[in-house]
Amino acid sequence: MSIPEAALPDLVFEALGRDFGSQWSGLTQAVAWVATERGIYPALNDTRIVQIDPADEPRVCLFVSELIAGGVLMLGVPNGGQTWPWLSLTPAGHERVARDRQAM
Repeated sequence: MSIPEAALPDLVFEALGRDFGSQWSGLTQAVAWVATERGIYPALNDTRIVQIDPADEPRVCLFVSELIAGGVLMLGVPNGGQTWPWLSLTPAGHERVARDRQAM
């Protein structure tokens, strides 16, 4: 079961307010916990491993990217140096790269 679009920001902000360890996997697990607590995801049989639905991860990633662009989040650990993670192109990014290559 996917997270409804309208509920996504609230779930992410709730997850950000928890101790998620400042890592992507911790944040996605925190989002999964919140979704489970709110009845969006089914109740867990095994609470040792909580994972976000793979269909929800790209939307959470996009929302987190918007929070970074909006100055709500930053790269790196709190009170530490900024570190760059791996980067990947969005569908719009792939279109832009293809368009720029054709223009060359």
